[in-house]
Amino acid sequence: MMYALREERGQMAVELAALMPVILVSLVILWNLARYVSACVLFDRVAPDAVLAEAAAAGAEDGSVEAVSAAEASIRKAFEDADDIEISVGAEAAESAPLALLGEPRLMRFRCTLSYHPWPRHFAVAGIDSEVHFELVHVREVVADAGQAGRTV
Repeated sequence: MMYALREERGQMAVELAALMPVILVSLVILWNLARYVSACVLFDRVAPDAVLAEAAAAGAEDGSVEAVSAAEASIRKAFEDADDIEISVGAEAAESAPLALLGEPRLMRFRCTLSYHPWPRHFAVAGIDSEVHFELVHVREVVADAGQAGRTV
């Protein structure tokens, strides 16, 4: 009877040692997913407001560089503390149907892109340096009338 109990001693420590790497990797994945979702929520709230404000202020026509750079700078202000996030904004003229009552709108399609680089980006295992070449991308498109402040289509 005493011999049977001695065989099982230390089994829990071995199981914990085997499961610990799986638990740690799962926690890192969950933490990165939570940061990405949080960044997407903030980006979806900030990007349309920045585009509408800056497109109307700059009078954006044909993808005006001023409107694009001003919108990008405005969105970046919301993410100044995040070094694992990249923001880019592009613009192009959107096709518009003539509207008789409002005249011909100058519609611009702004494509705002958020790129999230998961942590850790650089790591070393057994003296071998590795780098993660992976990013999560979230895109938000906003069509705005460059001639009128706050008017979306």
